[in-house]
Amino acid sequence: MQLPATTQNEHTIAFQAFDKSPALAEFLLNNRWEKVHGLSPGVRRVRVIVGGALTVKPHHVTTLACLLEEYRLAGVAIQFESGNAVVYRYLEGIHFFARFAEPAAAAAPALTQPNDPTSFGLWPVEPEGMNDFVHSAYQHFKGYFFQDKSLDFLTIYLGEMFNNVFDHAFAVSARERVAFAMLQYYPNSKRLLIAVSDFGMGIPQTVNRYLQSQRQEPVTAPEALRKALEFRFTAQSRPHNQGRGLDTLRTGVRELNGTLTIQTTRAIYHVSRDGTEFIHELSDVAFPGTTLAARIYQDGMRPEENDLLEDETALF
Repeated sequence: MQLPATTQNEHTIAFQAFDKSPALAEFLLNNRWEKVHGLSPGVRRVRVIVGGALTVKPHHVTTLACLLEEYRLAGVAIQFESGNAVVYRYLEGIHFFARFAEPAAAAAPALTQPNDPTSFGLWPVEPEGMNDFVHSAYQHFKGYFFQDKSLDFLTIYLGEMFNNVFDHAFAVSARERVAFAMLQYYPNSKRLLIAVSDFGMGIPQTVNRYLQSQRQEPVTAPEALRKALEFRFTAQSRPHNQGRGLDTLRTGVRELNGTLTIQTTRAIYHVSRDGTEFIHELSDVAFPGTTLAARIYQDGMRPEENDLLEDETALF
């Protein structure tokens, strides 16, 4: 719950792992810099109390990073306090605090790798660094955990996730260009989690702007999200996708028996491991921007092709 501790010069953010999309959306919206600054123009410092009973997942980390980046860019000092030792140590271990501990006027630190190889850096998504990040993530997880598995899907999925960010958060008409990515592997459950979040205009608004430019009627948020998932549909904001982005991501995750969740303005999409899909409306709370979260399980990954060839030749 948000602590009622906004004073003239300081705002308090109570961060925790939310297990329901409306709760996470409400947390983010209540603490957006624009809203806090509008209510208390004198705020110059934000206290972030890291608490809660649940372990944070990558999509919690990336959305919190988007939120705090707004404060950093506004020149607001950020102070972290521990309300949960486990979560606090985790964020400290992935160098989350270090990114926002820099003076607001200084350039934010570049991507730094955590000491724990199960995590792969919190990265501010930028078009210029996309290929390097994708390649580095592939090499990292291939070398540490998946020598005998094909990770070709990782380069494809990350690329499509980033293209989505560039379409909806980096479009010419977008007000915000704040986005973060992160990957985390869980050895015990043998699953790889990928999260990319942005605070851009969101998929429904992008889709409806395109429809209106084509003299078509705007659609509801769930309908816009469903349309964005269609093969060959494109809002033509950038030429590289050609309508394949989200469809490629959805189809690929289903083939690997993974899960995919898309949270965007007033709509949420989810596909489960058995291939079941649903799109629900978030009528009460407008989730800021778009968050893509994929879970890939090791038992669904394909064997490396070289290993398959060796097995086949061994029969002769």
